[in-house]
Amino acid sequence: MKRIRIDYEDMIRMDNLLAADIVVRQGKKYTSDMRKWDANWQTNFQLLYDDLINETYTPLPCRESVRMTDGGKVRNIKEAMHRDKIVAEMIVQALDPIFTPTFINRTYGNIKGRGPLKCQHQVIKDLNKIENPYCLKIDIRKYYESVDPDIMMDVIGRKIKGSRVLRLIAVVMKSHGHLPIGGRHSQLFGNIYLSELDHYVVQVLGIKYYERYCDDVVIFDKDKKVLHTALRDIREYLTTKRKLDIKPNWQVFPVDSRGVDFLGSVFYTYKIDLRTRTKHRHRAKLSRLNKRPSDPLYEDRYMASLNGILKHRDTDNLIKIWRIKYERVFKRHEQRAAVRAAFNEHKRRVKALEAELQYYGDVADRIRRREHESRNAV
Repeated sequence: MKRIRIDYEDMIRMDNLLAADIVVRQGKKYTSDMRKWDANWQTNFQLLYDDLINETYTPLPCRESVRMTDGGKVRNIKEAMHRDKIVAEMIVQALDPIFTPTFINRTYGNIKGRGPLKCQHQVIKDLNKIENPYCLKIDIRKYYESVDPDIMMDVIGRKIKGSRVLRLIAVVMKSHGHLPIGGRHSQLFGNIYLSELDHYVVQVLGIKYYERYCDDVVIFDKDKKVLHTALRDIREYLTTKRKLDIKPNWQVFPVDSRGVDFLGSVFYTYKIDLRTRTKHRHRAKLSRLNKRPSDPLYEDRYMASLNGILKHRDTDNLIKIWRIKYERVFKRHEQRAAVRAAFNEHKRRVKALEAELQYYGDVADRIRRREHESRNAV
């Protein structure tokens, strides 16, 4: 494998740090940590640069919190300090152009142009190509918390060279002992860690219908024996090469009899349905909003999110039922949407009129200049 050199001093240039700072702030709340950083930002950037150039940089302890997912899972979230987010983003910007082209086209999640919708479309294509398909569904046990820093560094070191760059990455990796959930670099590094598994499954095992989204994997085939063999080989690879374990809830089952629960949807060969749990959650929220209106901005954001979820599933009948049952919610949202659309149309017409007036004003100015020049010539 050809190794690519990354120049350390070029990577940590001040303009790269400033660019990383801009990316880190996008879509985020203005936290107290950011306010402290901005209060003396020039000095803080200079101190960070000095730590990096002198190789004395050490990540600060993360803020830890526990969150419950919609599925009832408990997640231990680690949020880095602002200075450490900048360094992590700088590393991601340096590694992403090198590693992302090496991912197979069936790797999804945290890759530009390959989000859940793209993966969803590919799953449907695969299911429609197989007659009476079976599915192998596996999930890796505590994936991000089980990533081994030494193996991670070995994988990265086989692709890039530059001792100072590798030492900085090692400092960031080993400060946590694993990939922290919520880390700026965790998403890219998580895909890098399993990229060789993707190549092994597709190129060595010869699996044709394979999708991986972060640590969730689905494989389709018309033969159950093929899937059981693939499960055995994948488990052996993960255990020996990556020190990872597959959760005991792996499943091999016929798709049309129960559907594939993946990416928040349930896939059949003939439709995409919402998870039952997701339906219950949205039904409860719509019921509350129908009885007691909430803040219009919050309500419109929620309805826009719900419409986006329903739009990409086969939920026409469900939408009809909910429109009748929760008529007041949908009616309020549609009325405000109509007002916004009318206001935007008014703005568009005003802008077009201003442009037209500007055009005719320019034409009149040219005519006056020509008349003035003609009089002067006479």
